[in-house]
Amino acid sequence: IGGDPELEQKVIRQLRDVVRFVYIESGSDVRALLRGRFRDILHAVLGEHRKSELEKARALQAQFVRDLEKELLAPLSNRIAERLDDLFSDIREVDLVPSMPSIDQMLEGVTIQLKDSVPTALASKGTGVRGGVLVALLRYLAEQSRRSIVFAIEEPEAFLHPAAQEGMRHDIHELAKRDDCSVIVTTHSPYLVPSYPSSRVVSVSKDL
Repeated sequence: IGGDPELEQKVIRQLRDVVRFVYIESGSDVRALLRGRFRDILHAVLGEHRKSELEKARALQAQFVRDLEKELLAPLSNRIAERLDDLFSDIREVDLVPSMPSIDQMLEGVTIQLKDSVPTALASKGTGVRGGVLVALLRYLAEQSRRSIVFAIEEPEAFLHPAAQEGMRHDIHELAKRDDCSVIVTTHSPYLVPSYPSSRVVSVSKDL
């Protein structure tokens, strides 16, 4: 950028505050994607559009933990406390605290199953199918997010046959339909090169 370094850092921080950046590496799977920055963006989008549902889920979870402690663990806690009181008079109370992941942690551990002839975990499907599911997730973000998004996707055509690559090209174009949504794609496939007037194609080569 050049100029005042302090001002430059302020501009960069502001850019990160108003624009969401999503980087997808070639061959990424959903479980890897649901961590880190993508997870934060997904949770923010869910918080924007499903706030009441998230609050209800957290309240139900908190009530479940309270019931678990009161109905199931409290009698055991009391029995242990009574026993220890005879042995160690300085111990006044015993609490058995259940280990319960947060709602955010549960979302991070989400798995996806696809059903054709039998239900199959997404991780057991081919790279092409996994890539299609990832693009579907990205389209959800693009449609629901209230902030600008920049998607950077590395070789989304990996392991897809030509017809599926053309379908992928359409999906990626749909991602970029919003004025405040940009998509940067690297590819080796001619089937993924867009022909839309709004697209910009840059060819990169190297000398041998």
